[in-house]
Amino acid sequence: MRVWITDDDTIFHFIVERFAQSLPQVNELRFFTNGQAMVDTLANCQTGPDVVLLDLNMPVMNGFEVMEHLDQQPELADRIGRLYVISSSMLPEERDRSLGYPFVEDFYPKPLFVHHFAEIVLGEKATDNP
Repeated sequence: MRVWITDDDTIFHFIVERFAQSLPQVNELRFFTNGQAMVDTLANCQTGPDVVLLDLNMPVMNGFEVMEHLDQQPELADRIGRLYVISSSMLPEERDRSLGYPFVEDFYPKPLFVHHFAEIVLGEKATDNP
């Protein structure tokens, strides 16, 4: 399973890398520190990721700009298996706005816990996700 993490927080990268080590299903883990790098990579790849974890607040291209770009170019959105927004924002309007995009599976607040990561990767709905 190919998992892409788009977040400028390198500590979050480290945490997710540790989480992924416990899941043999994850055989590719890629990190991007801004949305533009992820979108450029997606546009130039034959096979996109099975799962994308997308932060909202990043430099260059933020998560909302990524989602708007994917909304305007559905052929790129179609290359992503499942997209989850992961954010430290607790604002209901940001959650609602994120979930308004048809390709967004769910919104998870940070900190992300290992059982949430496992549920995301395995495609199961978190029962205690606020």
